[in-house]
Amino acid sequence: MRFVKIIEMTNRSWKIFGILAILGCLSGIYHYSCLFGFLLGIGVALLLNYRNTTYWNDVLDTKIASKGIGRSHFMVNYLIMAFALILCAFYPQYLNIFLCALGMSLIKISIILNEVVLKKD
Repeated sequence: MRFVKIIEMTNRSWKIFGILAILGCLSGIYHYSCLFGFLLGIGVALLLNYRNTTYWNDVLDTKIASKGIGRSHFMVNYLIMAFALILCAFYPQYLNIFLCALGMSLIKISIILNEVVLKKD
């Protein structure tokens, strides 16, 4: 049987996330819409991380799982992400859509940096 390593946010990953978030907030120097878009993306990323962690921990605690158990959960996650990006598209004077997408990807980027690039041997 083959086991897959579950990659989660460690203390080091949260530190990398914080550093990247501070660096991203410096985009506000260019224009305030960049800062607000980035902060919206970070907020959505933190919300989705919390939702995923609590949902899958609850699924593991109940020990009851079926074939399509996470389908509706991920659909709601995609709707939240779409809502944030549509909000940025409707209000480009206040929210930068590209930095919102970057902010939503920041947790994934910090995990990749922690696990692959900055890996201790």
